[in-house]
Amino acid sequence: MTTRETPQCLTCLHYQPPEGAHSVGDVFRCTVFPAAIPWPIWDNTADHRKPYGGDNGQRWTTAWPGAEFPERAFTPTAAS
Repeated sequence: MTTRETPQCLTCLHYQPPEGAHSVGDVFRCTVFPAAIPWPIWDNTADHRKPYGGDNGQRWTTAWPGAEFPERAFTPTAAS
């Protein structure tokens, strides 16, 4: 079984939490991507500490003192 890591966006200063309950089809937004956070960033398949098309040089920034980037989401694991 694969465990899904928390999206890096949840610890980012730019993230804008949606109002109300989440449902299928919700669009997650931030100040960098106001229309929608690209899926590879939300899904942790793209590391947004690095350049990503359309980010205009704005990258992941810690949302609060002690908030950490989810490094484990980008650490290769050995096959079981």
